[in-house]
Amino acid sequence: MESARCDRTTLAEIYESGAETYRDVWSPIIIPPARRLISRLDLRGATVVLDVGAGVGALTPLLRSAAPQAGIVSMDPSLAMLQSIPAGEISVAVQGDAMALPFGTECADAVILSYVLFHLPDPGGGLREARRVLRSDGLLGTVTWGEEQPLRAADVWSEVLDVHSIPTLPAGSNHEGLDSVDAMTSTLRDAGLARVDAWIEMVEYDFDPDEYFRFRSGFGINRARLETVEESRRLEVLAEVRHRLDLLDSDAYAYRAQAICAVSSPSADR
Repeated sequence: MESARCDRTTLAEIYESGAETYRDVWSPIIIPPARRLISRLDLRGATVVLDVGAGVGALTPLLRSAAPQAGIVSMDPSLAMLQSIPAGEISVAVQGDAMALPFGTECADAVILSYVLFHLPDPGGGLREARRVLRSDGLLGTVTWGEEQPLRAADVWSEVLDVHSIPTLPAGSNHEGLDSVDAMTSTLRDAGLARVDAWIEMVEYDFDPDEYFRFRSGFGINRARLETVEESRRLEVLAEVRHRLDLLDSDAYAYRAQAICAVSSPSADR
């Protein structure tokens, strides 16, 4: 069942309610691995590139530069995310599901799944869909999360919400089978990709306290949990979180994580 791996109701709540904060704070932090992924895709002759799970369109300028002859299609299940794409950065925006892509078979020269697979109820099924729409010599680019350094500031958020009995929500993501080079290589090959090149990129970012508070209160599972309670209680919890965060030193805001990048193709010769 879908809920055995991740919960799509939680996922929709996270992205529909926090698109602006995601665009302004989180997207710039996580884009460098995707930028390096695109640099390793030969898209000079591409005519159609599908950005599946495009979110706020952060990759569109990079894809336009890498594939100057291509039509770029930005697809995402969240209408709020698509509506947050800055003006001028959309080629074609499509609301759709990565598990059932609304595109014809073998229509694309490249498919990008950047920070998407761990949100799918069946990552292998999502990869097989991507393979279906790829031309035989097409390229698939993926980014998933690997090891992550625990962030003390994140622990504070969880501790305060738990102390105040803020309801928990089912997980909207699951990194099993996607969180290492070996795991991603195996998952991609199981989905019928004949050639796989996978590697690790590091994501390193030092938040400042105000920025981190905006990020966690405006996007993600913490915001989704807080939205389940009345405003007065929510404001009380936020005030306590802010007080606790102000007591932390700068090391508590240092984010360090591995991003697992992979380029693959249905063709062994690509």
